[in-house]
Amino acid sequence: MEINDGSENTTVTTLSDSCLWDLWHAAAFGAIGAYYASVPPVLNPPLNFRDLSGRQWVQMTLSNDKRCFDNFRMYPDAFNRLHWEIVNFHGLPLCSDNFDSMEALGLFLWACGTRQSQKQVSYRCGRTQGVVGKKFDEVIEALFSFAHRVIGPKDAHFSTVHDTLREYSPMFDGCIGALDCTHIPLKVNRQSRQHFLDRNNMTTQNVLAICDFDMIYTYVGVGMSGAAHDMAVLKKGWETGDFRHPPAG
Repeated sequence: MEINDGSENTTVTTLSDSCLWDLWHAAAFGAIGAYYASVPPVLNPPLNFRDLSGRQWVQMTLSNDKRCFDNFRMYPDAFNRLHWEIVNFHGLPLCSDNFDSMEALGLFLWACGTRQSQKQVSYRCGRTQGVVGKKFDEVIEALFSFAHRVIGPKDAHFSTVHDTLREYSPMFDGCIGALDCTHIPLKVNRQSRQHFLDRNNMTTQNVLAICDFDMIYTYVGVGMSGAAHDMAVLKKGWETGDFRHPPAG
């Protein structure tokens, strides 16, 4: 504002309160900026986190039922029974390449159940991909042997009729179970992607499963790509020696 008392050289200019407040803010911010510009930045000190080994991570996962099921798709009791079975009867080595069987089975189930790559597994356990690949081969061989022993009918000749079918005899005396195909999501490389695309444009494997009237699997056919028609999967399974056929007649 200006103040004029009528004389020629007595005009006085004053600032309003808002202008003074803005100038004060500018001066304060300038002083703060100059201070921090002159002070070297303080870096956060490094924290020494100790990475869990693969065996430690598997043991930690087994200690919690929910975490175990989320990662391994089975509860700790089932995991321990499976481990005991494939070590004692199906040739999985207890330890090789400083890689014990509990760790190998846990990481294998984690990779299969949550769609992890072998590179991610190698990061998780701190080992090379070559060692991880070798252990996965050992686990697969043991599980393949285990599957051949447990996946099958109780009576290979189907000499009796199941209790649930007796009231419908003789119409369904030759019925041995139910079959269906299901698509299991999986990851494949770019070169194979087109062959594994299913009708929903997802990369899958078309798996044929047969179960008996006690809901026990008697046959599982794998290896067919998601692009394969269900009849092609059935035909391939039909031609294998493991496929169970109804009794003659």
